[in-house]
Amino acid sequence: MLRYGRNTASGTQGFFRRRVLCGGDMQPTVNELSGSAAVAASVNAIGYTSMGFHASGVKWLAIIDAAGHTHRADAQTLRCGDYPFTRPLYIYVNKPPGKPLDPLTLAFLVRVLSPEGQAQVSQAGYIPLTESQRLAALQAAGLPTAA
Repeated sequence: MLRYGRNTASGTQGFFRRRVLCGGDMQPTVNELSGSAAVAASVNAIGYTSMGFHASGVKWLAIIDAAGHTHRADAQTLRCGDYPFTRPLYIYVNKPPGKPLDPLTLAFLVRVLSPEGQAQVSQAGYIPLTESQRLAALQAAGLPTAA
């Protein structure tokens, strides 16, 4: 069976090595690819990639923990943290303390944290923020929480 994963420049590979391999290295038989789409497009193979690249014909594998409990990868288990191999994605903004955001960055954050922006997150195959998480992110960024 062909084995695929991400290359060393990928945060996905770093996460996989820390959480799944407990800090270990990949076997030399794992083909490292530069993009998640290439991993997801590999027929009759096994690999790991970001959930946003879950393509037609790709099967998510359930994880069975040491106690024998099965953890399926779906929106509910990913959101509540029941599936053990999940990680949040963050947006970091570099701005001088006490200075306002530049207009383009402000517009981007407002869009991403809007209900429409979160709908696009979902359409892209990722798990959007809950409403309480969305409002908390707006507040943390100093943005208005009214829609």
